[in-house]
Amino acid sequence: MALVTRTCTKCRQQKDISDFGRNKSLKGGISYWCLQCWRKYHAEYRERHREKIRTRNREYAVRYYKIRKERLKAARESGRF
Repeated sequence: MALVTRTCTKCRQQKDISDFGRNKSLKGGISYWCLQCWRKYHAEYRERHREKIRTRNREYAVRYYKIRKERLKAARESGRF
């Protein structure tokens, strides 16, 4: 028999299986937290760690450009960008 509902381990509410995200690394392939709790948690995390995320993204952009500088330049000159 297929699983129709699941209890979110974060909010402890019984919810329809469609309210949960997929996670292939778990046995059932369904996340433990419902999508609503997952989104709320990540929004709060992004708010609390705004500067850390911003710094990491800037550093990544610099590394990305350094590694792909010639390829990006060629693409701009050829009109692809």
